[in-house]
Amino acid sequence: MVTSSENENYELSIFGKMKKILTSPTESFQIIESEEGINKATIYFLVLFSFQHITSTILSYLLDPNTFSTVSFIISWISAVIGIVLGAAIAHLFVLLVGGKGGFTGTFKAIAYSATPLYLFSPFLVLATPFFQSIIILAIFGLLLLFALWSTYLTFKGYKILHKLTTGRALLAVLLPVIILI
Repeated sequence: MVTSSENENYELSIFGKMKKILTSPTESFQIIESEEGINKATIYFLVLFSFQHITSTILSYLLDPNTFSTVSFIISWISAVIGIVLGAAIAHLFVLLVGGKGGFTGTFKAIAYSATPLYLFSPFLVLATPFFQSIIILAIFGLLLLFALWSTYLTFKGYKILHKLTTGRALLAVLLPVIILI
């Protein structure tokens, strides 16, 4: 279990949280479990999305200034907020189906914090855009797949801890939406 002094250190910065989630997911979700409501998770997600979105936009603009659109930039922000809430609501149905006990708040936290690898590292894949050759495309796809799998693993850890699920039930909660889509 996590001590209160570790919990205080964890609260120091959002960037410290990012590092902790990437390197110590079990400990991170044990600390996150004590957070009241979804305010901290929402702020974390918005900072993470802001980093991803602004970095991707700047890198894309540097590669091709014609790619920037103020309207699409703003619509992306709105879509991210709506997307995290709808995504968490849909995911929560599957968590409930397997017996999750953490409420919507637990699911929202798991989804928001587990986006870390995907949102933190994916903007830099834009740099490969000018080199679209088959081998580069395969490498980009491989990296995106790696980031998506890492995020999926973090979602699994979040469900397991925040919803008090067994390994099998947490895995089922993560995989059921995928199975249904296939």
